[in-house]
Amino acid sequence: DLQCAVGVAQLKKFKEIEKKKIENYRLYQSLLKNLEEVSFIEEVDYSNFVPFRVPIRVKKLDKLIKYLEDNGIQTRGFFYPLHLQPCFDYLGYKEEDFPVTNKVYSEGLCLPVFPGLKKEQIEYVCEKIKEFYRRDKL
Repeated sequence: DLQCAVGVAQLKKFKEIEKKKIENYRLYQSLLKNLEEVSFIEEVDYSNFVPFRVPIRVKKLDKLIKYLEDNGIQTRGFFYPLHLQPCFDYLGYKEEDFPVTNKVYSEGLCLPVFPGLKKEQIEYVCEKIKEFYRRDKL
């Protein structure tokens, strides 16, 4: 009942939430567009795009995550691929059966996009990402 009440209340604010999350997403795209080590997941025209997080593909994922965490930025990787989850072992899949999934998972980073996120916070996240790759080239 409690979750339902929260959901109904959020539905009343959906358009506002959607607008802010898309604005935040676009700001990330704008600030990181010239960084060759970062690429955004392609949006498709036939869907309604409301970002849950900002999923990007990056080079040197593990080092970047550590650098961001060391600078007070909490991130998430992509969701763990289904074929690697122990509960699906019985299906007999091997890691090499899904090379694209494995590659995307090994490069996938999710950045925050919640509606209360401030422009300055997004700029800080993006500056730290740029700083990491500048330092990495030295």
